[in-house]
Amino acid sequence: MQIQYGKAASGKRYARYVCNHASAARAEALCSGLSGPRLDEVVSALALDALKPAAIEMSMRIAEEIERDRQKTEALWNKRMQLAHYEEERAQRQYHSVELNRPEISGG
Repeated sequence: MQIQYGKAASGKRYARYVCNHASAARAEALCSGLSGPRLDEVVSALALDALKPAAIEMSMRIAEEIERDRQKTEALWNKRMQLAHYEEERAQRQYHSVELNRPEISGG
């Protein structure tokens, strides 16, 4: 099949797929022809249907990757929070230790 372009009475260009081998080789009539836009529409729909499982699988993989990244980020923030609490408790212990050792507080 070969694509041919024509012009409608309205001036709009259109494509047509034609079987012109016999016509070109033996000067016979065209054996068949199909509307370009309609054939393109059908082929596009078939291609998209064939790609749907792959698109769904890719979407699932991306969603899983996003979830893993979210979990890693949450774990990192949890560690940071634990470290902040530890540092806070340590500072309180140091403060109380210094206060108890001051002579005017301990009565010494």
